[in-house]
Amino acid sequence: MLIFLPKSFETKRCLATMMFRQVVGVASIIVKPTATGLLFSTFLTGLGFLLFMQFTMRLAREINSDNISRIAGLLMSGYATGQLIGLLISLFSVVIWRMLNPALLMAAIGLWIDNIVTILLSAINTK
Repeated sequence: MLIFLPKSFETKRCLATMMFRQVVGVASIIVKPTATGLLFSTFLTGLGFLLFMQFTMRLAREINSDNISRIAGLLMSGYATGQLIGLLISLFSVVIWRMLNPALLMAAIGLWIDNIVTILLSAINTK
């Protein structure tokens, strides 16, 4: 998918767009808890993860082309930490409320906040 995006697209804005798609994907299963909602959610969050991998490599090249693997590793570690925290929140959500909706809502809010921060940082760095 990223292969078709021109280099004129700013990587940070593309990352923000990808995160917004993940917000919509996570929230869609709360709004429509059916097989269709799950399919839509899976498509948006799965596509977002694949794009995140590609944008991470592109951002690593932009930050420091000499240490691409180290920078990409650091960026991916941050993303993986979020994934692990999400699993723990899901566990507590099921134990306390006996459902995943609170955890999904927290994930959507967290991604939305991260999306806003990414957009703001991108705006600051382009000035």
